[in-house]
Amino acid sequence: MLLFQRKYFEGSIYVNNYLDVVASIFGSLIAWAFYDILRIRWSFVLSLSISLIGCVLVLIFQEGYLSSAWVEPLLFFGETSPHEPGTAEDEAHYRNYCIPMILFIAYVGFQITFQNVYYASYSDNCIFPFYKRVTANGIVQIVARSVTVGASVAAELPRPWPAYILIGLTGLALITAFFLPGYDYEEEFDAR
Repeated sequence: MLLFQRKYFEGSIYVNNYLDVVASIFGSLIAWAFYDILRIRWSFVLSLSISLIGCVLVLIFQEGYLSSAWVEPLLFFGETSPHEPGTAEDEAHYRNYCIPMILFIAYVGFQITFQNVYYASYSDNCIFPFYKRVTANGIVQIVARSVTVGASVAAELPRPWPAYILIGLTGLALITAFFLPGYDYEEEFDAR
């Protein structure tokens, strides 16, 4: 998630940070239900789909491919733009509200995915058998940390490259999720 640096987004850095925390709490609370009901494959597919939708929407609205004025009816205090409709200032005004809302969606999806990784790694024998779990998780942690070293460099790339990278990696993870064990395999595995 470091590819989405809060300091570069429209809106207040404090509001974006608070939304990140609320999304983390919300995502953590519903992640177990996702995993318990949908099992491994479909919980990852759904959570990564939520993340991918959020990332694509951030790219679309942050780069101005679509107008952010749709957010006006959702504002609590009727905060309409003081600028002329359709101008760059008007768009920037609504983008300050639109981007944090969309980031909340992406943050929830990423948090659910993060929790699913821990559930699958530490409690599911289909992924890592009990007697190999510690070694396998150690290897995965080393690889993951060595790959994420480049996240801070990628986050400083000019726009829209960080969003493209994040969309690409999330899309790759989504494709990979379809190769996880399905419900039928889990039932057969548990029956052994």
